[in-house]
Amino acid sequence: MTKNIRNITTLFFSILMVLFVAITVLSLALTKTSIPILKDSPLKLYTFILLLFLGAIVLLFLTKYFLKDGSFISKHKVKLIVSAVLLTAITRLIWINIVKVVPMSDFHTYHRLATRLANGTLEGNTYISLFPHVIGYPSFLSIFYKLFGAEVIIAQLLNIALSCGIVLLLYFIGKAILNERCGLIASLLWAIWPSQIFYNSLVATEHLFTFLMLLCIFLFFHIFNYNKIDYKPAIYFALLGILCGIANSIRPLGLLLIISISIFYFVFNNHKGLLKYSAIRLIVFIALPIFFLLTSHIINTSIIRILNQDIAKSSGGFSFFVGSNINHGGIWNKEDSDVLVQLMKEKEPNYQEIHDELFKRGLTRYKSQSFKNVQLLKNKHYNMWCEDSDIIKYISSGLDKENASRIDIVRNSKRLILLCNYYYYVVLILFGISAFIVIRKKQHYKIVFLYIIISGMIAFHMLVEVASRYHYPAISIFSLAASYSLINSNLLLKKIPLFNR
Repeated sequence: MTKNIRNITTLFFSILMVLFVAITVLSLALTKTSIPILKDSPLKLYTFILLLFLGAIVLLFLTKYFLKDGSFISKHKVKLIVSAVLLTAITRLIWINIVKVVPMSDFHTYHRLATRLANGTLEGNTYISLFPHVIGYPSFLSIFYKLFGAEVIIAQLLNIALSCGIVLLLYFIGKAILNERCGLIASLLWAIWPSQIFYNSLVATEHLFTFLMLLCIFLFFHIFNYNKIDYKPAIYFALLGILCGIANSIRPLGLLLIISISIFYFVFNNHKGLLKYSAIRLIVFIALPIFFLLTSHIINTSIIRILNQDIAKSSGGFSFFVGSNINHGGIWNKEDSDVLVQLMKEKEPNYQEIHDELFKRGLTRYKSQSFKNVQLLKNKHYNMWCEDSDIIKYISSGLDKENASRIDIVRNSKRLILLCNYYYYVVLILFGISAFIVIRKKQHYKIVFLYIIISGMIAFHMLVEVASRYHYPAISIFSLAASYSLINSNLLLKKIPLFNR
């Protein structure tokens, strides 16, 4: 019975990932793309899509012939891991030195809040009271601003340090999913990912949240593999709950991690002995949500004390309201922002009432749009998942006018946008292929946990505000699954004579 449920769950989430990739590629092909070089030119667009599949095949070929010997990686794993970390650091150090950017929009908000926190002057901030999670990343950044000075370069160097940490976590998670080869290839795929290199210019939450998310995944796999009958799993789950709570204070996706962990743990856990009984597993597992809620409560109490005023307990109303706007495809817009400002004048300082009212208006909007919501979901999917080049827009709008960059970003923007999207789609195709392999092999179930997380991200952003930047955490998961595809390329290539010589 347990095996049947596991197989059905694997099949369900694997099919979802295949559909996700197919819909994303079709959306690029059928929707009027905003990639400048491909815009209004069907021939260029379809050539681009053809080259995507060719790029995926080339990577499969290279992996089969040059990385087929796992013993080489085992013998030189320390050198290879160090090389991956150095590659991550060097590419990003070069980038932030040749491209000069000043914080704008949200990135300026984070920089300003971190500066004020470092100086201890944040009391009475209405924006944070309305959106408490906004303070998470600036609080972390302020520690380094206080030590080294409130300069953008400090945030950029911190991004690079976190990126190196992400590469290490990808290696260990890939090793836990399959083997050392899987971990190393995932690390390398992410290390040279164009948009991930470019994002280091920004004072943004993405690096810290992704690091914490991967740390949660790594710790969960450690718990999942632990098969002794003692008190340690409860302690590990408590620690995992704390980490999810901290991650949630950076970006409000902690509950998504909790749900994903819950599904995978209870469906796929088949430890021998006492832990196989559901009641015992539930008692051990309950530490996770308890410590998640406790950590969230402590963080919210700390924010109230720092601001010396109340905060919204649930701040998703505005995001839900924006996500329902069919005229703007679910992305941030001034029209909905003006509604927020007006409500702040009417209901201040009751911040929770503002979000509750916006949630009601969003629900009313969804209901009134009826079948038009299908078009809204289509547009939101495109805005969220179909491009990986928003970073070029952010950099272009924040170019430092006093300190010129060594490369002309504006002049080369079309090429950079094409590069970002080409790499993104090649890996995305490999991600989809991984689901085919899982269905066929019916093993290596741990990769299904990654599918569950991506499914949660997709479902969550069907309802709330979207932006291409919000898929940043998913990139690391795509790298892991794509690496899994490359390692198992024999299943795809063995019937082709060229690849069996």
